Amino acid sequence: MPRRPLLALSLLATACGSPGWRAASPRAAPSPPRSGHLACADGDGRVWLFGGYAEVRRDGPRHLPIALEREPTDDLWLFDGEGWSCVAPPSAGGEDARPGPRLCSAGAVVDGELLLFGGWDPRPAGTGGAILGDAWALDLKTRVWRRLADMPRGPTSRHVACRVGDHLLVHTHRCASALLRWDRAAGRLVEQPTTGDAPSARGLHVAAALSAHEMLVFGGASQAGAMSDEAFILDTRSWAWSAVRGAGAGPSPRAGAAAAAAGDGRAVVFGGAERAARGGGGLLARGDAWLFEAGRAGQPPCWSLLAADAPAGGTTARPRARNAATLSPLAPAPGGAPRLLLHGGWQPFVETYGDTHVLELSPSTPPLS
Repeated sequence: MPRRPLLALSLLATACGSPGWRAASPRAAPSPPRSGHLACADGDGRVWLFGGYAEVRRDGPRHLPIALEREPTDDLWLFDGEGWSCVAPPSAGGEDARPGPRLCSAGAVVDGELLLFGGWDPRPAGTGGAILGDAWALDLKTRVWRRLADMPRGPTSRHVACRVGDHLLVHTHRCASALLRWDRAAGRLVEQPTTGDAPSARGLHVAAALSAHEMLVFGGASQAGAMSDEAFILDTRSWAWSAVRGAGAGPSPRAGAAAAAAGDGRAVVFGGAERAARGGGGLLARGDAWLFEAGRAGQPPCWSLLAADAPAGGTTARPRARNAATLSPLAPAPGGAPRLLLHGGWQPFVETYGDTHVLELSPSTPPLS
């Protein structure tokens, strides 16, 4: 019998401050709307956002509707807990002192720097674009970029990066027997051998820290396009993978979801896109939120549904279904309730979102020992 979730979510936010979704302040929201961007929490309650696939409105002739075009960007934004501010606008092009426009990159904040690895630049249109293998560090105080050694194993996109205790780990589609670890002393990524039941080759998966020595990896898609609902845990004390089994019903097979740590062996997974049951194998965006709890003290791991998809066309505080959004930890609310910041995303071939939501979870019970 599945355990009751130790971290509950009320879907009805009230004036008394019940937990749930709420729309964040619209102050200087990142513009234009985007998906596939990089968002990293810095440990001080702030979230840094870089790049993504921006949806730009072009004014057409009077007899034609406004055209929507998607293009990569390289602007930098900061969420300070109350609202957004633009740190660096898009470059004019031809700059070598900062990472260029891209989406599907990966990164995290380490030692006061935002580290960024790889990604995809789809320009010019019709070419398939360029997979990138460069690496960069942004000093969060001076806000100056510096170029790092390129990624091992060559260019990569649709990968994930995750802070796990003192480690920064990068998982790509080439990580069957080793993943990439940030070597602080060398200032570059190095290969870290792993053992156990590792994830198969995949991209567009998500990762989140469960503890100072455990990382959860969920979902993604193979090169052939098959969606996954598998979950794996990596223990950095032994560098051994284990497949999650016996966790009950969880998220459907999907790619492009968003995930973030929720403390005490827990993580939240939101949205993504699954294969549509009809229509020739198209994509169906999801807006559900799930809680994963790692097993402790003889208890099995457990998935719990926190929030179902928001009703189509309805008025609700819940974000609409989307994939390629980001979910990042914020400073806890007064009283200790974990809070997560959701931004942007894309409903496939319909709309790119520029909205921001905060998910506030009820304070957890004492962690299992």
